[in-house]
Amino acid sequence: MRVTNVEVSVNHRGCVRAFCKLTFDNEFVIQDVKLIETDRGTFVAMPNRRTTGHCPHCAARIATNFQYCCSCGSPVDQASFAHDREYCDIAHPINRQCREMIEEAVKNAVCEASEKNSPVLTK
Repeated sequence: MRVTNVEVSVNHRGCVRAFCKLTFDNEFVIQDVKLIETDRGTFVAMPNRRTTGHCPHCAARIATNFQYCCSCGSPVDQASFAHDREYCDIAHPINRQCREMIEEAVKNAVCEASEKNSPVLTK
Protein backbone atom coordinates (compact mmCIF):
# COMPACT_ATOMS: atom_id res chain seq x y z
CA MET A 1 0.00 0.00 0.00
CA ARG A 2 1.23 3.46 -0.81
CA VAL A 3 -0.04 7.03 -0.84
CA THR A 4 -0.76 7.87 -4.48
CA ASN A 5 -2.28 11.34 -4.05
CA VAL A 6 -2.42 14.06 -1.41
CA GLU A 7 -4.77 17.03 -1.74
CA VAL A 8 -3.78 19.86 0.57
CA SER A 9 -5.79 22.83 1.74
CA VAL A 10 -3.41 25.19 3.54
CA ASN A 11 -4.79 26.88 6.64
CA HIS A 12 -3.25 30.17 7.79
CA ARG A 13 -5.09 30.50 11.11
CA GLY A 14 -4.60 28.65 14.37
CA CYS A 15 -2.42 25.62 15.03
CA VAL A 16 -3.88 23.54 12.18
CA ARG A 17 -1.45 24.22 9.33
CA ALA A 18 -3.28 22.19 6.65
CA PHE A 19 -6.19 19.86 5.95
CA CYS A 20 -5.43 16.89 3.68
CA LYS A 21 -7.21 14.22 1.68
CA LEU A 22 -5.09 11.09 1.14
CA THR A 23 -5.59 8.54 -1.62
CA PHE A 24 -4.06 5.07 -1.25
CA ASP A 25 -3.27 2.97 -4.33
CA ASN A 26 -5.72 5.09 -6.36
CA GLU A 27 -8.52 3.12 -4.65
CA PHE A 28 -9.11 4.31 -1.07
CA VAL A 29 -9.51 7.87 0.31
CA ILE A 30 -9.18 9.27 3.83
CA GLN A 31 -10.33 12.87 4.34
CA ASP A 32 -9.81 15.38 7.16
CA VAL A 33 -6.22 14.46 7.96
CA LYS A 34 -4.68 17.50 9.67
CA LEU A 35 -1.12 18.78 9.97
CA ILE A 36 -0.90 20.47 13.36
CA GLU A 37 1.89 22.68 14.73
CA THR A 38 2.36 22.96 18.49
CA ASP A 39 5.11 24.12 20.83
CA ARG A 40 6.33 20.52 20.93
CA GLY A 41 6.55 20.12 17.15
CA THR A 42 4.53 19.26 14.08
CA PHE A 43 2.39 16.13 13.86
CA VAL A 44 -0.25 14.54 11.65
CA ALA A 45 -3.68 14.06 13.25
CA MET A 46 -5.99 11.48 11.76
CA PRO A 47 -9.72 12.17 11.26
CA ASN A 48 -11.75 11.86 14.44
CA ARG A 49 -15.22 12.31 15.84
CA ARG A 50 -16.65 13.38 19.16
CA THR A 51 -17.47 10.40 21.38
CA THR A 52 -21.09 9.95 22.37
CA GLY A 53 -23.13 8.23 25.02
CA HIS A 54 -26.78 7.98 26.00
CA CYS A 55 -28.75 10.10 28.44
CA PRO A 56 -29.64 7.96 31.48
CA HIS A 57 -33.10 9.62 31.61
CA CYS A 58 -34.37 9.58 28.01
CA ALA A 59 -31.71 7.46 26.20
CA ALA A 60 -31.01 10.22 23.63
CA ARG A 61 -27.52 10.16 22.11
CA ILE A 62 -25.37 13.02 23.44
CA ALA A 63 -21.71 14.03 23.34
CA THR A 64 -19.76 12.77 26.35
CA ASN A 65 -18.61 16.27 27.33
CA PHE A 66 -22.15 17.72 27.59
CA GLN A 67 -23.36 18.53 31.08
CA TYR A 68 -27.05 18.48 30.15
CA CYS A 69 -29.07 16.34 27.73
CA CYS A 70 -30.08 18.19 24.56
CA SER A 71 -33.39 16.29 24.39
CA CYS A 72 -34.77 16.31 27.92
CA GLY A 73 -32.53 18.88 29.66
CA SER A 74 -31.59 16.54 32.51
CA PRO A 75 -28.15 16.93 34.07
CA VAL A 76 -25.70 14.25 32.92
CA ASP A 77 -23.32 12.62 35.35
CA GLN A 78 -19.96 12.55 33.53
CA ALA A 79 -18.87 9.53 35.58
CA SER A 80 -21.67 7.48 33.99
CA PHE A 81 -19.91 7.55 30.62
CA ALA A 82 -17.52 4.70 29.96
CA HIS A 83 -15.44 6.88 27.61
CA ASP A 84 -12.52 8.73 29.07
CA ARG A 85 -11.79 10.59 25.81
CA GLU A 86 -13.72 13.38 24.17
CA TYR A 87 -12.66 12.35 20.64
CA CYS A 88 -11.79 9.05 18.99
CA ASP A 89 -10.09 8.33 15.67
CA ILE A 90 -12.19 7.27 12.69
CA ALA A 91 -9.22 5.91 10.74
CA HIS A 92 -5.63 5.46 11.80
CA PRO A 93 -2.48 3.49 10.94
CA ILE A 94 -1.85 0.41 13.05
CA ASN A 95 1.92 0.25 12.73
CA ARG A 96 4.87 2.63 12.80
CA GLN A 97 5.84 2.13 9.16
CA CYS A 98 2.39 3.09 7.91
CA ARG A 99 2.28 6.16 10.18
CA GLU A 100 5.71 7.28 8.97
CA MET A 101 4.65 6.85 5.31
CA ILE A 102 1.54 8.98 5.89
CA GLU A 103 3.43 11.65 7.84
CA GLU A 104 6.10 11.93 5.15
CA ALA A 105 3.52 12.22 2.34
CA VAL A 106 1.50 14.87 4.21
CA LYS A 107 4.51 16.95 5.26
CA ASN A 108 6.01 16.87 1.74
CA ALA A 109 2.70 17.90 0.14
CA VAL A 110 2.18 20.74 2.64
CA CYS A 111 5.74 22.00 2.05
CA GLU A 112 5.13 22.03 -1.72
CA ALA A 113 1.85 23.90 -1.28
CA SER A 114 3.47 26.43 1.05
CA GLU A 115 6.37 27.03 -1.37
CA LYS A 116 3.94 27.66 -4.24
CA ASN A 117 1.77 29.86 -1.98
CA SER A 118 -1.16 27.82 -3.19
CA PRO A 119 -4.23 27.49 -0.95
CA VAL A 120 -5.00 24.08 -2.49
CA LEU A 121 -2.55 21.61 -3.98
CA THR A 122 -3.16 18.22 -5.54
CA LYS A 123 -0.12 16.02 -5.75
